[in-house]
Amino acid sequence: MDTLPLELLDLIVEHLSDGGGTGRPRKNSSLHSCSLVSTKFRAPCQKLFYKSIALTSRAEGGRGVFGPYTFVEALAHFDASPHLVPYVSALDLSLDGDASELEDRAWLKNDVAFAVLSKFTNVSSCEFINEGPDCYWEHVPEEVKSAFLAWLALPLVRTTLRRVWGYGFVDLPLALVEALLSTASELTLESIGVAASSTIPSPARRANTRDLEKLALTSCFPTSVNLMQSPAILPYLKNLRSIRLHADMGMLSTLCEVAADALEHISLVYPDPEFFPFSQPPTMSRLAHFTFRFAPGTIDETGDPETAATFFVSQIQTILSSAPALSELELQVDIESNGILAPPAHHQAICRCLFPARHMKALDAPCADHIALKRARFSLCSSAGAGLKGHRKAFRNSIREAFPKTLQKGRLQVGVE
Repeated sequence: MDTLPLELLDLIVEHLSDGGGTGRPRKNSSLHSCSLVSTKFRAPCQKLFYKSIALTSRAEGGRGVFGPYTFVEALAHFDASPHLVPYVSALDLSLDGDASELEDRAWLKNDVAFAVLSKFTNVSSCEFINEGPDCYWEHVPEEVKSAFLAWLALPLVRTTLRRVWGYGFVDLPLALVEALLSTASELTLESIGVAASSTIPSPARRANTRDLEKLALTSCFPTSVNLMQSPAILPYLKNLRSIRLHADMGMLSTLCEVAADALEHISLVYPDPEFFPFSQPPTMSRLAHFTFRFAPGTIDETGDPETAATFFVSQIQTILSSAPALSELELQVDIESNGILAPPAHHQAICRCLFPARHMKALDAPCADHIALKRARFSLCSSAGAGLKGHRKAFRNSIREAFPKTLQKGRLQVGVE
């Protein structure tokens, strides 16, 4: 056993994935048992144990001995075992915006939050989420907020950190948003807003460590959309290669304009055409992939599916005409979303799986005539995870009949996910 090369040991333990996730490995896990086989297995197993750790701003871990560390617990643990620190490449921060705990925070004294965070300078992925009863960044303990911002400013962190995901705060300060935009190359914001008092452009723009290349916005508040359109933020967005917008279509026009020369992929997830803001993008010479996911079960206030389809078709047509290098177009038809369930059996007269064939035929000629398009894929999917077997045949046949020109060009593909 002791003669096995380290590369082989790493391959062995990579197949044992049930021990990591919080930095508190389960003692009955396969990975823990493997670490006891031989001293040579200890380091490879510890790399997986501590690849991802979770921290909480609360006084207690919240989920027992297998839950996230408090900052006090993390400081004691990693001070006692400093050789484990470089293994941490993913950091999850559960931040409690509970105003009731603002009075007494003895567990956060002596800069313990920054003392812990400053240890982790090899982190490539970070998530910060709101786990409190309200949605206010203002209520997160000041010791934690300042420590997080200071950690993002550390030179080593700005070199290694690439992916950031934030969730559940309505009042992020501009300074934090700028720090994220100037540090990460992939940024996802979900249910995020920006404090109204912080939307004034900051006096000095932070220097980028690397270009922000991927941006995803999901159900963000209007203040976030307004901020992304401000002169203070636009320079951070000019090198975007990929954008994904979920119900945040107000950003589409601005992002396409500011990153027109860099965009390669656009993904839109649109559950409600009632609030569909049409965007006329400029020419995007490098755009190669466009994905559009929509729910045909939701229609405008008139109750007319044709009106909703007009919005969808118009937006798709403008993308096609603005992207001379577009090679792949994917239209994902979500027949179960927003609480609207599709029956398991197909009903020819009213079934939502027939929506694109009945109301989006106008896309046939643009898809067939596009100079660079190689694939136009229609796929049937379900956000509720329900089976789509009963709709498969009808959906496939209806798409093939509705898009004969695209089919003749050999570009049409139909699938059921």
